[in-house]
Amino acid sequence: MKTYTLLSSLITLAAKDSDQGKWLAAAFLSWYGGTLVNLHGVENLDTEAFELFLQMLGLRRQPSGSWSAKDLAACSQSMQKIMQGEPLATIDYFQLAVALHERTN
Repeated sequence: MKTYTLLSSLITLAAKDSDQGKWLAAAFLSWYGGTLVNLHGVENLDTEAFELFLQMLGLRRQPSGSWSAKDLAACSQSMQKIMQGEPLATIDYFQLAVALHERTN
């Protein structure tokens, strides 16, 4: 899965008002920040969310050039807003999606 698709999917799922969306947002922030990810609750993820989580974990193992620190930072900012309860419409999601799409084309 391309970085654009993965990060966009993570943000979209995290922005849904659900326990697994909040869990994914918290997991991304923990993973991105280099802190220990608490796996309690991973068993409650559906197949789609679990696959995204696994792909997120392997993202930094992708060849250099397939992702950037800037992209991950932008995604992290969106996840922080989601965790603060901001609706998807107020998140710079579309700006992030466009930037990521431009990098992959």
